[in-house]
Amino acid sequence: MKRSFSRNCFAEALALALLFSCSTRSVLAATISWSNAPSSSNWNTATSWAGGVVPVAGSVLQFSNSSVTNLFNNITAGTSFAGISFTTNASIYFFSGNSIVLTGGITNSGANLQTINLAISTTANQTISTSAGGGNITLGGIISGAGGGITAAGNGTTTLTAINTFTGATAINAGSTLQINGAGQLGSGNYAAAITNNGALIEGSSANQTVSGILSGTGSLVQSGTGTLTLSGTN
Repeated sequence: MKRSFSRNCFAEALALALLFSCSTRSVLAATISWSNAPSSSNWNTATSWAGGVVPVAGSVLQFSNSSVTNLFNNITAGTSFAGISFTTNASIYFFSGNSIVLTGGITNSGANLQTINLAISTTANQTISTSAGGGNITLGGIISGAGGGITAAGNGTTTLTAINTFTGATAINAGSTLQINGAGQLGSGNYAAAITNNGALIEGSSANQTVSGILSGTGSLVQSGTGTLTLSGTN
């Protein structure tokens, strides 16, 4: 009887420990919001985040109105986050610093331009959602990843300004605009994946760009940059 009781107690203790462990991970990997009055511009400062918790891998990062908006990511390079969101009342943010891995999309629900100059790695297609009236997103860091890609969604403009190397497909939803600016490129200048354009694609780069993948869809294509755009696929 004593031996059976001990085994039962051990099983219950183990179950409780596993439940606590899973619950803790769930809390830590939840949405973490940037503070309205942060103590620092650095991401790796607990008092810069609401609740005093630095985001961990798997967290969704949320940004709203704040007194500090020129932010530096000094969390370990390559940390994986499940998404980035800007609320309807978000200030104008500018991100720089260490690279991240992204397993979810980026959403701007507000009316201000948001600039993310972080290198982003992804192995899946991620949705970049913008809003009409100025709620645009500029991605100035290199987007990389085997099989990674982007979908421009919403009613605003997603702008890419880096020499991107991701190999997955690109999509532009109806009502949305994808713009390549600066010296930006897709596929390091020779993009072999498919582009499905049902919105607007603006090639405004000063660098040359070859698109050898299939370009399809009902959207518009505008060449406005000084670089040469070459379409070599069966479009």
